[in-house]
Amino acid sequence: MDKVVTNGNVVNLRERGKSAIVSASLSKSTMSDDSAKYKIVSSKPLEIKINSTIDIFGKTYRVNNKPEWSKTAENAYSYDVTFEGVMYDLRKCMLFNADDTGFKYDSDFSLIGTIDVFLLCLKNNIKRLSPIWRIGTFENKETKTINFSKDNCLSALQKICQE
Repeated sequence: MDKVVTNGNVVNLRERGKSAIVSASLSKSTMSDDSAKYKIVSSKPLEIKINSTIDIFGKTYRVNNKPEWSKTAENAYSYDVTFEGVMYDLRKCMLFNADDTGFKYDSDFSLIGTIDVFLLCLKNNIKRLSPIWRIGTFENKETKTINFSKDNCLSALQKICQE
């Protein structure tokens, strides 16, 4: 919770006389938020960039937006950094009516099926980003129609869960 990794380099956020975590908060809410906000002070510039990661309670969080920083004195820097959970990686992947090979058809489409059909479509899209995603088992076999229009994989997953 106090070490950030950037391009394989480790930045220690708590180092006596050099850097300190002023505040840290973790925000988790099902299907809507999984982020950690850190306020850090340091006597030197810190290498924290987009794609830097931190492990918090066994889960990896990533910097997806440029950290805010300011030089507050000759040897004093202040940083506000937001680390986001893996669900935010799904924002990076546009949802297409894709088949199993990942061939993309269209981003505006309707899909009719059970939850298995929707999640398979989602998985076919997500595997362009990362092959590690898996589909679990579900009891609900009700057939639904869901319209997708220029959704990313996160917004599509939220639509599927709402239905």
